[in-house]
Amino acid sequence: MRTFLYLGLFFVLFPILSHAQTATLLWETQTYTPPFYKGASLYSDGGTIYAEVYVSNSSYSKESMSYKWIKDGVVLGSLSGVGKSSLITSGPRFLGDYILEVKVSDPEGIEFTSSALLIETKDPKIVFYETDPLLGSLFHRSIKSNGDFPNSSQIQAIPYFLSTQSIHSELLSYSWNLNGKSVAGVGNTPSFLSMRVEGEDSSVLNVSLSVAHSQNFLQDARGRLNLTIEGNSRRSLFGL
Repeated sequence: MRTFLYLGLFFVLFPILSHAQTATLLWETQTYTPPFYKGASLYSDGGTIYAEVYVSNSSYSKESMSYKWIKDGVVLGSLSGVGKSSLITSGPRFLGDYILEVKVSDPEGIEFTSSALLIETKDPKIVFYETDPLLGSLFHRSIKSNGDFPNSSQIQAIPYFLSTQSIHSELLSYSWNLNGKSVAGVGNTPSFLSMRVEGEDSSVLNVSLSVAHSQNFLQDARGRLNLTIEGNSRRSLFGL
């Protein structure tokens, strides 16, 4: 008798659970990452959040359902309403975070599912890569400090998670520094830096870079590393 009771409960509950209407909230931000980057773009201070909710196993179209968007407990009235399954809104400020929530109602106004997530601010960062005359930038292997390089080497710096579609955008300004002195990047591609030691002895170069966003003072990426460059026949540092 007990076995039949359990089986009966299973067959009653299974159709209900298998057709549960659940909401999945997804978001993204349009910050820069290099080609073939396998991770997600992370949100940095002052950027924009793009969010959309998907409701599974619903008999209603997404256009007929009503959506109430809530940011840290505050209802976003102008962004909520019938058919508003997605939104564009500002992200957290000053290295903060917030909870973004959406409540979904049927055409009669009865709420039946919801979803929420935490959006956090991440600092932009700079990663340095070696370049090859034939292969270009070697994005599969970043440069670590205290690396050894042949003379006339070139590196590229990638500022991750800045609000731009191109690292050579006019919105970004690059400030390179070699051994305490300001130097320029390579022409119209300021993310590249050429280095050469003219002298028989190798030389250790202290390389630092800051990248600022002209329309968002909260986005500022910085990076530094030490490189040993092989020498040749003369004794002066190129560009210094």
